[in-house]
Amino acid sequence: MGDEAGPLVNTNGLLWNPEDPGQLAHLDGGQCEMRAANLCLRDYLDLGAGRTPAGLLAQYVAQPPPGRTLPTPRQISGWLRRYAWEARACRFDELRSQRERAELATRRREMLERGVAQTHERVDELKQTYALLKKYLQREDLVWQVEVKYVRVEDGRYERVENLRFNAALFTQARGLLADLARETGGRVLKTEISLPEVEPLTYDFSGLSKTELKELEKNMLDAGLGDVLFP
Repeated sequence: MGDEAGPLVNTNGLLWNPEDPGQLAHLDGGQCEMRAANLCLRDYLDLGAGRTPAGLLAQYVAQPPPGRTLPTPRQISGWLRRYAWEARACRFDELRSQRERAELATRRREMLERGVAQTHERVDELKQTYALLKKYLQREDLVWQVEVKYVRVEDGRYERVENLRFNAALFTQARGLLADLARETGGRVLKTEISLPEVEPLTYDFSGLSKTELKELEKNMLDAGLGDVLFP
């Protein structure tokens, strides 16, 4: 295996590659893992998280691998211990889970990088929809629709009555599309919060004024329409 395999894991004297648990392993003394055992290990790993030696044997009985001699239960049991199958299977599942998470993240990223997930694509779709709706708004027969009713008259007969009804839904949809376009392009502030500082009420001290001055002040304020401010 050598340096090309990178750092190796030692499990009970067996050296194996944690980045490829199914790769041929070596014993401390340099002896290589039996190839027949390694082929069975790979089949064992492919069974997934619910794998068992009995399940591997059942698979071999149901579908014997071509060109290979079926191992006995005793051989599988011995290989499982000697070649650290459980430790290697645990690492194999961990690597598979990491790959699946990475693939999922890649798919999500790709989904967010194309189609209507992109702002310019959504804007284009909204513009196309608005262009279609605008054609409808220019048709008088769609803006003003005939509403037919039958009204009962005195002699028991029914008369047909036609009324023109304004199709407000078309304009509501158009306004909604324009609002969506504005939000996507940042061209419209939907709500602006304005905070004004609290103003202390004015107080007036007229104690230094004479009666004549007070009457003159009251007259001037009333003439200016400010009587309620100074004289509530």
